[in-house]
Parts: sequence; structure tokens; C-alpha cells
Amino acid sequence: MVKVAAIAIAGTVTIAEKLMRFSIPNEIDQLAKCLDRFVMLIGRERWFVRACQLDAEQRKSPWLWKIVGDYHWLEMAISYQADVFAKEARLVPELIDVPAMAALNYAAVTVGVHSRLSSRGRQVLEGRLRDALKAETGFAPLYLELDLARRLMEYGYDVQFPDMEGIAQYDLMFSRGKFVGEVECKSLSADAGRQIHRKDFYRFMEAMAPALTTEMDPQRHEALVITLDGRLPSNIGRQEKLLQAMRSILCGREPFVLDGDGFRVERMINPEFLAGASTDDTKSLYEACKVALGQNVHVAGGLGEGGGRVVVMLGGDNGLVRCSDIHLGR
Repeated sequence: MVKVAAIAIAGTVTIAEKLMRFSIPNEIDQLAKCLDRFVMLIGRERWFVRACQLDAEQRKSPWLWKIVGDYHWLEMAISYQADVFAKEARLVPELIDVPAMAALNYAAVTVGVHSRLSSRGRQVLEGRLRDALKAETGFAPLYLELDLARRLMEYGYDVQFPDMEGIAQYDLMFSRGKFVGEVECKSLSADAGRQIHRKDFYRFMEAMAPALTTEMDPQRHEALVITLDGRLPSNIGRQEKLLQAMRSILCGREPFVLDGDGFRVERMINPEFLAGASTDDTKSLYEACKVALGQNVHVAGGLGEGGGRVVVMLGGDNGLVRCSDIHLGR
């Protein structure tokens, strides 16, 4: 989710230096030429060391794969296309999906902007690219700014980057004739304002994975519902009491509730709200949990034809959910 604050001002363009408008290539072969130039802006060794780290991380478990996929899709897409180009001496259209095309367009617009900035602006952009490569949130803020500039240029506007150039304290200026707009770009995570952040939930699931696969009856459906009074800690060490409660409740053979400091864990056997959820449709499962437990939920796990287990975590703004509030079925 992104938020763009813009102020449009009618008048004469007063900052006329380094206005730019250019088109990025449409042809795959031309986009391919931008890949290496983009990587070189950051540093080839630095880029591929980071790409290898992310690749190793995502191979450890489905939960870490989800973190990399959500937060570092651009790095992985560019690295994969660069690898294809190195092996095939061309990009292969059949291997370019929508995220890959978005990444290629981003690489092209970044290279184009960099070549048209002043010396100072180029240094600032290179620094921001290197910082993005190390960031937990990946390239999201810089992607928003440069992708917005690309779209404005496609609509015939000249653009400028005053903050990079050190001439003003807003990110982007766009103009056409006497119309001028100033834009401050703010990239907001889908987790903004939520008590449970996706990456923290995935790391919690990674820590719980061994216990979740044991003591499971393949002939029944189980829901482990976690309600938090506040935020889910991002530090896995601070999640330890909750992890211990989860492991303890999994040892029981009947539905029961375990209350802890700031949380409640409930184990539900064959809950009615899972009865209508599709076993092969994750969206259906998620919607069933939202209807039963509230909008602010995170869901993981799966159901088979005979049985399965899901973990549902919800923030305290949904209200504490008790087993007695929900029909548990048999």
C-alpha cells in the first residue's frame, strides 16, 4: 500500500535545472541492456552477495520464503532475470511474468534517471540504492518514487528530483507548460497501523513449525486461535512465552484455553467455521476465518480432505475471542 501526498501549483516553473522526460524501452532486448547497468550502480559483488543471502533464506522454510517474496520480490526478480541473461545471452519472454516485467521497468527507469541527474544527484541515488538493498523493507520507498516518475513521463510531464539534487525538500516535481506539481512520496506497508505485522507472524510460524507437525490427528480439523492484547513482538526472543504456551496446548487431547501475559491461546477441534472452507483454496480459508473471528487476522496452515491444522492470530482490536463464543462442532 502506498500513499502519495501531492501539491499542485499553477505558475511558471522556477526550478528548471535537470528537468527530464524520456521513454523506457518496450522491447525485451532493450530492457535486458539495462539490467547490468542497474546492478553496476549498486555494485555487482554487493548485489549478488545480497541476492545469494536472500535465496538461501527463502529455501529454509515456507515461512521465510513468504517473507522474501513479500518484501524482496524486486531483488529476486532482477537477480533471476540477470541469471537468465548470463546463461542465454538474452531474456526469455516465457520466463517474464508480471512482477518480473515490473522489475525490468524499474531497472530501466532507474538507469535513465541516473544518467540525467547531476553529479550530486547521481551520488545520492546510488547511496539510496545501496541502502535499499540492505533494508528489511527492500526497495519499496524508492520503487514508489521512480515508478511514479515513469508514469508521469508516460503522460507527457517533465520530472525532476529536487531532494536528490539538494535544491528542495520534496521528492518529485512534475510540470507541463505552466502547470507544476510537487510530490512527497510516502510508502506505507500493508502492515501500517496493524498490531500484527506479516513478517513477524511468519517468523513466529517458522519457530512453531516443528511442534505443529506433531500430535496431529489426520482425521480431524483443528484451529489454534491466538488473540493478542497488543502487538506481536518482532524479536523472536520476546515471543518465547507465547511459543511455550502454543507447545503446551498442542500436548492436550481436548479443546481448551490457555491465558498468558497479554495473550490467549485456544485449541478448537472441528470448529464449525472451518467446515465450509475449501481444502484447496487459501482465500476461502482466510475469508472463513475473517467472518468468524474478525477482520484483523493472519492465517497459516492448511486443511486436507480428512483433516488438518490452521493457526489464526488476531490483534486485540478484534476483541478477545473465547471458545464459548464460537460453535465448535463435534
